[in-house]
Amino acid sequence: MKKCITISLIFCMLLALASCGKTDTSSPENSISIDTENVEESEETEYSESEQSEYTEPEEEFITVDGSTIKNATGYHNGYNYVTFYDGTSAVFDKEGMEVARFPFAMEYEYTKWLNDDLLLVAGDGFYAYDYYREFVILSLSEGITYDSTKDEEREWICLGAYGNTILVQRYLQGFNTDATYQVGFTDQYGTEPENWIDVPDTAEIDHDLGDGMYQIHFKGEKNDQSKDIYRFCNLSERTIITLSDYLFFLKEDGVKFYDGYVVNGTEDSKKMDTSGNVSRTFGEGISSFGNSGYNTAHTVYAEGLIGFQRVYPHGNQDDYRSGYFDVNGNCMIDLKEYTERYIFRKMGAFLNGHTGVILEAKDNGQKYYACFDSKGQLMYEPFFEEDNSASITLFDGGYYIKHQNQTDTVYDVTGETYQPLVDDMSFLPDNVQFEGQNANEPYWYSEGIFTVKADLGTGSAHIYEPCYEFYQKDGTQIYLQMKVDPMDGEF
Repeated sequence: MKKCITISLIFCMLLALASCGKTDTSSPENSISIDTENVEESEETEYSESEQSEYTEPEEEFITVDGSTIKNATGYHNGYNYVTFYDGTSAVFDKEGMEVARFPFAMEYEYTKWLNDDLLLVAGDGFYAYDYYREFVILSLSEGITYDSTKDEEREWICLGAYGNTILVQRYLQGFNTDATYQVGFTDQYGTEPENWIDVPDTAEIDHDLGDGMYQIHFKGEKNDQSKDIYRFCNLSERTIITLSDYLFFLKEDGVKFYDGYVVNGTEDSKKMDTSGNVSRTFGEGISSFGNSGYNTAHTVYAEGLIGFQRVYPHGNQDDYRSGYFDVNGNCMIDLKEYTERYIFRKMGAFLNGHTGVILEAKDNGQKYYACFDSKGQLMYEPFFEEDNSASITLFDGGYYIKHQNQTDTVYDVTGETYQPLVDDMSFLPDNVQFEGQNANEPYWYSEGIFTVKADLGTGSAHIYEPCYEFYQKDGTQIYLQMKVDPMDGEF
């Protein structure tokens, strides 16, 4: 009986305790549970704010570049402007003038070339009249300096040319092979040892960039014997080097470039060459061609599928000639013979954006005229002339001219409109026109829609010229270079 009473009392106490647990929110178990949730939420919130405060990158700050600190500038190519400074550093700026890359390096460069959207070749310490360089650096917008030949103690080579991520180099074997003292090969932007080297008899004499990764290189054979000279055709896209069986003089001319797999010369008995080095006639047998007049050494360039010839005629019958623009197979696409009764074609410009310019000379009085044609042979305006023939004229691809007279330059566009550079609106110029010239005071050049002007700071003595580079859009608005501030020291 006592046991039953004891069990009943214990049961009642448990029920009472259970009932108290449901209403007492201050019990240790429940208080821990609630406080843990609150603490977790609180800690999570505080950590998130702390994390955000700690890892949020500050906004980039920029400082306008002082023009007196600029030592040299390439102007805009491939959308970028490579600029070196007197403190030995360099940087790349976009078309807005904003810095996109900076390098602790500034070579006294003689040659710069964008290999693609990321890589820039900077070369210096070259050879007079030759296009190859003892020192070269590959700069990457994303990786920085990928290769510096001046820091490469294992390899001593010179740069002959570059395209994409391929660089054509040459090395001297220092007497290991008396039959072939020099070799050429292909490396990449990291200076990797070439897979194959090709023996050549001497250092490259002349190097010509033919566009699209094609180069023509001239090697000396034996001293005082030009018949032993060797000419090679280098395709950097395919990394092949071909010995040319027939050396074509027209490959030496500046401005000659490949188009649709061909390069064509505008000289007598015109020939064409493909990317494999195969040479054939532009015109059929029995047809002669003449690209330039006897006293005018300016050449005409094959571009946009067309090349200009002053005269194309049957052998032995020069009076029955045709002037115009022809395709790679010698077909006349733009016949200008109707003008040959009154004019002699002195210069045949290259096509650009569907237009080309020509310089004519009147047969009756020797007056010089200038005209522009579209790709259908339509005259853009009546030929206009230089009144006293005293001005010098620079003809540019696409039908543009610059007349230099009395220290004043006048630009003529494809519609015959005239403009004074760097004074008024110059939106008539297409973005890919490039030219160099003299304005009223200082030299300038134009590329990709932006003028680069080299001015004098005026702080030097009478015999010391201190250059300052300025950059202008086509409408005359100046572009101020903006360099990022280093967040570590607040300087640039």
